[in-house]
Amino acid sequence: MEEPNPPKLEINGKCLAYHGPLLYEAKILKTHQANSTSIMGPEGKEEIDSKGFTNFPESFMGKTCFYVHYKGWKPKWDEWVTVERLLVLSTDNLQLQKDLRNRTMQKMKKPQKAVTPKLKAKLIATPAASSEEKHTNGKAKQKRIKDCVLPELLKQEMKDVGFEISVSVALKELLVDDWERITKENKLVDIPSRYPVKDICLAYQSHVLEGVAKHSAFYDNTVDFFQGLRVYFNTTLASILLYQFERKQLKELMNTSTEPLDYSSIYGPIHFLRLLVTLPSLISQTKIDSQSLDFFKTTLDQLLLWLHNNIEQYFVDDYINTSPSYEALARI
Repeated sequence: MEEPNPPKLEINGKCLAYHGPLLYEAKILKTHQANSTSIMGPEGKEEIDSKGFTNFPESFMGKTCFYVHYKGWKPKWDEWVTVERLLVLSTDNLQLQKDLRNRTMQKMKKPQKAVTPKLKAKLIATPAASSEEKHTNGKAKQKRIKDCVLPELLKQEMKDVGFEISVSVALKELLVDDWERITKENKLVDIPSRYPVKDICLAYQSHVLEGVAKHSAFYDNTVDFFQGLRVYFNTTLASILLYQFERKQLKELMNTSTEPLDYSSIYGPIHFLRLLVTLPSLISQTKIDSQSLDFFKTTLDQLLLWLHNNIEQYFVDDYINTSPSYEALARI
């Protein structure tokens, strides 16, 4: 198939480049012409297989492509892109950039659908987490709140000092139903899950990275994002993602293994959703640059939208009843 004629783009010239669904202003640092084995940069021609160009995407060989730097972004985001992802810097294309951003922001906004009576009643009935104090050696000590009361997050509309995320009403209802199943009905989520967190992450990666060149900035950053997400899940599961009633189940699971457990291969979608709605609070406690935060928020919003669109596939009724002996020991 013959490659389309590229626009007039030059080294050190400005352009607009697609990165995900949006357009960003960029500067061209290097070029590679179709059917060439060399790269042209500010200092002249260099062969692709020479030292320093081992990261050139193999899939781009034989295609006209450009190595770009996004304005205001750190060099780690620099990447090779094909000509189809570039637009000349013009008034019309700048307007297109603005339109795409506005359109994306509209999609990311929370659904205008009103909160259902079922959800509203549950949220109102949810008791606020309270702190108890006990006295030891004459000094008052605040008791550690063991449960992660997710409905409290729902009442705050998922807002945090870090940023706001878009969670659909349907996903919120799942969280409230989950809270009732565990804390009111004394049920447990059956593990290992038929849809573990690891598989969900891989499924979404396959969806969002379809057609994206391997080792491009967007590809690598997306893979890194989900690797980090699994680390977050494994690190926070025992401390903040489980209700008190579930801790005995985890303890029993740990007693059956002599090796460290990969929780992301055992726990499934509802525990993953618990993590996603707490991420703004977790991220607000870390140092992260504005570009990475923007990528993080956009990816998180798109992931939540994808989960909403796949509710029937992943969020199946996997709750099981518990024995009287489990209930008695779990409350200790």
